[in-house]
Order: sequence, then structure tokens, then C-alpha cells
Amino acid sequence: MTGSRIDRVQTVLVEGGYSALVAGPGSDMAYLIGNFAHASERPQVLIVPARGEPVIVVSGFEARALPELDEVRVAPYGETDDVYALTTSVSSPDLWTDVLISDDARSDVLLRLQAQFAPVRFSPASPTLRSLRMIKDKTEIEALRTAARHADAAFTRFLETPITGVTEMELGLRLRRLMEDEGLTNCAGIVGSGPNGASPHHHSGDRRVQEGDLVVFDFFGTAEGYWADTTRTLSVGEPSSEQRAAYEAVRKANAAGANAVRPGVTAESVDSAARSIIAAAGFGEAFIHRTGHGIGLDEHEEPYIVSGNKLELQPGMTFTIEPGVYLDANFGIRIEDVAVVTDEGVDILNSVPRELRVVA
Repeated sequence: MTGSRIDRVQTVLVEGGYSALVAGPGSDMAYLIGNFAHASERPQVLIVPARGEPVIVVSGFEARALPELDEVRVAPYGETDDVYALTTSVSSPDLWTDVLISDDARSDVLLRLQAQFAPVRFSPASPTLRSLRMIKDKTEIEALRTAARHADAAFTRFLETPITGVTEMELGLRLRRLMEDEGLTNCAGIVGSGPNGASPHHHSGDRRVQEGDLVVFDFFGTAEGYWADTTRTLSVGEPSSEQRAAYEAVRKANAAGANAVRPGVTAESVDSAARSIIAAAGFGEAFIHRTGHGIGLDEHEEPYIVSGNKLELQPGMTFTIEPGVYLDANFGIRIEDVAVVTDEGVDILNSVPRELRVVA
């Protein structure tokens, strides 16, 4: 897998007239060589030339944690070595002319490479790599499917215990532990109860859930490096007529967005299909964000399902469908699933029911 991905990247580099790609710890490095390292004061620098052998410059003791790299040369350095001098010695001068660098590279790494190889031109890698990373292969889709299945299982178990009187933070911790128990890593989430649910990215706090609340649960974690990202909204006790109407609009919008997905349609048409349902129900101004975001090795990546994005969907693209309604000082609602574009249409990876659930 590593070899074929590097081969595809080198083809793109040649076609674009670039001399090399540089990646530090992050999703591009994970995509290219399967190395899920974390960024630190000890740089890891993967250099993929347009032609020739890639090399990774890495701390000697961290080199032991690298995956098997048959087609990538490993250049280890010691604790007192000059990392950037080593980068010079293991690469040819003509490589450092027009270089792509991963968007998630540390700024200090970029600045020191610029100083070491002036006057090299560095450009962000994402506009060039997006065509490769947006189209997931079977292995990637299976990892996303596994992540979604674990998230669904965790939330199903979460529903077995009452939530009334429990703080948002305590509920978030309870759900996170269930996700970890199901096998997910990097688990976190958002719990927004009552009026707090009207903030899509609310920071869970010490508010206790009470009768009459709608509670938004947005929970995420990784399996094999690929993200699950799911949202469900629960009603504590019977909802009001306004809450029920808004929820039904969001549920129908979620379904309409999924039904609009097929190869050849634009990303913005999926957004429009979901948004029009909510607008028709009278809640259009309360749908304040895009319908979805791409998902894979990054929780948020391309393609973005938003008005103005005329990108045509292709089989293998993966993204969320997450319409919502947010009424300030009142309540919020969101329903989110992960979708895969298939040859025939769409495969929704989540199976937790989307109908309004009344809980204690």
C-alpha cells in the first residue's frame, strides 16, 4: 500500500512541476507510510522527491517505532545532531526548488527548512494531494466502517442508563469510556443540553440535564487511524411541539441529504437538498453551518458539503451529513452520519436510529 501511494504522489508531483513533498507527523505522513507519529520538538521529516527514493529523517530512538518501510530510507539522528544539516546531506540540492509541504507541518519546521534551503519555494500540499486523499480505497472505507460500528455500539450501550440530573461533563466521560471499551481511540465529544445545545461546538460543562431538555451528543474517535463522527439528539421527557417539529425537520433533512448523494452530483447539491427541507419547515435561519465535511485520517477534511462547492462527487469519497437547527437560549438539534459515495449512490455507515428518542 505504501509503495502505491508514494508512486501516485510522485506522479502528481511530476505533473504539477513540483520537486518534492515534505510531510511531518500528521495525516499526510500517516497516509503515505502508515506512521501515526505525534509532532514534538524532535522533528520527523518525510521527504518524497518527484523522482527517486523517499527518505524520513527521524530521531534515532523514535525510528524504532516506525512501521516497516521497504521503499523509504530511514535517516536517524542523535539527540545532539543538527537535524537540518542531516536533511541536507540525505537529499540532493535539485530536490529543494519547488516543494509542497503538508498543511499540518509545524511552523518551526517550515521556517528552518526555508532558512536551510533558501530560496526554495514552499507551497501547501492540500490543493495537490486532495485529489488522492478524497478518494478512499477499500481498506480505508473498511476502517471508517469499523469506526462507525464501534461508535454506534457505544451509543447504544449509553442509552441504557438515565441521563436526567447528570452533568454534561459526566455524560461525556461516560460515553467516552464506552467508546474506548468498544475499541476506539482518541475519543472525545460534545454534550450540549437545553440552551447549550444551540451552540454547535459547545464546550461541555457542569450544567445538569433536566426534564424538557433536548441534549445533543456529538461523539468521535478513531479505528486504525480513521475517524468516526456521529451525532444524535435525545429528548428528556416528552418534547414540546416546537421541539418535535424542529427535530422532524432535521431528521428529514438528514435523509434528504443522504438520498441526494450519487456520483456526478455536486457537493453543494447535497447541502441544498438538506437545507431546503429545514427552510421549508420554517427553521432555515437556524441552520447555521454547512451540511457536512469530509472524513478520513482527519476528522475534518475535503470534500466539504457546502453551498458554493461545485466539486462533483465520485465513488470512494467519504463525508458527514449533519444538518441541524439551533435556537438561541432554547435548544439545538443535530443528526450526523458518515456517508460513502458508491457506484450506485450512497452507503450510510451509521445504524443508530434517527427517530426522536425520549429518555429519562
